[in-house]
Formats: sequence, structure tokens, C-alpha cells
Amino acid sequence: MASLEALTTSFALIFLAEMGDKTQVVLFSLSARAHARLPILAGACLGFVVVDGLAILFGTAIASLVDGRTLAAASGALFIGIGILFLRSQEPHEEGVSPVKRHSSLFAGTALLITAMEVGDKSQILSLALAARFNNVALVFAGVLGALATLSIMAVVAGSRIAGRVSEHAIKRFSGAIFVAIGIITLAGAV
Repeated sequence: MASLEALTTSFALIFLAEMGDKTQVVLFSLSARAHARLPILAGACLGFVVVDGLAILFGTAIASLVDGRTLAAASGALFIGIGILFLRSQEPHEEGVSPVKRHSSLFAGTALLITAMEVGDKSQILSLALAARFNNVALVFAGVLGALATLSIMAVVAGSRIAGRVSEHAIKRFSGAIFVAIGIITLAGAV
């Protein structure tokens, strides 16, 4: 019974903590812009596996490696940079780029972005606490990853559905503004 509690509690707490978080906004935005669900979902899941897996395995060691303000400042700058790239982008499509290359770079880019975003995030801290509380790495990891994957699927499906109804230019503008806003908020929190 304790193992079921570790799994369900981890899933429920992470799901509630991350619902509507910047991660879902970013995944929604990426999927609305890219029209490709699988590379975005796979990249997001890899990012979650890396960040939350490390939190669960190594506990407080992650937090002691880099100062929290430094992590927040770097993350904020990353968001602003990506937002500016979206806002400056004039081309509606990447002409001449093969679908395989576009999907592999979308996968890698999403994985790196999610990894950078989630370091020091509340889900990572909560994952660490849940692992310590239940002392069951596998089931806590399964609950955490299950919740994050479920929320990611919801965001990507919603983003993909809106893509056909809104112009790509408007999506790029909206995405850029969201990234810049998240970056500014993150930088403000680092100060």
C-alpha cells in the first residue's frame, strides 16, 4: 500500500503544482508554431527525465552546485533570447530543411529548453522532497514523470489544435511575447 501511495501522491502533487506553469505555456506555444507533436513531447519528456531524475537521485546535491539566483538569471536570459528570436522571425516556414532534420532539431531544442527551464523549478524541488519522504525512487519517479507527461500532452494537443485556426505570424508574435514575459519575470525573481 505504501508503494501505491508514493506513486499516486507524487502524480497528484506534481500535477497540481505544475498545472498552468510556464512549461505548459511554452509547450503550447511550440506545438502551435511547429505543427509537430511527437518531437516536442519526446523532447519535453527527456528534459523532465534529466532534471527530475537527477533531483530524485541526487537530492540536495543539485541545489548546492549552483546558486539559485544564478540559475534563475540564466533561465530568464534564455527565455528572453528565445522570445526575441521568435519576434524577429519573418519566415513562415523553414524552406529547404528536411522534415527529419526539422523534427530532430525540434526534439533536441525542446529537450534543452525544458531542461534549462526546470532546473531549480518547483517540480524539481517537490520531486526531491517526495523521494525523501517515500524513499522509493522508482515509484516517485514514475508518478512525477507521469504527471509531467500528462500535462505536456494536454499542452501540446491544445497548441496543435489552435495552430490551424490562428495565423503562424500571430502565433510567433504571441510565442515571442510569452517567452520574453517569462524571462523578465524569472530575472526579476533572481534579483
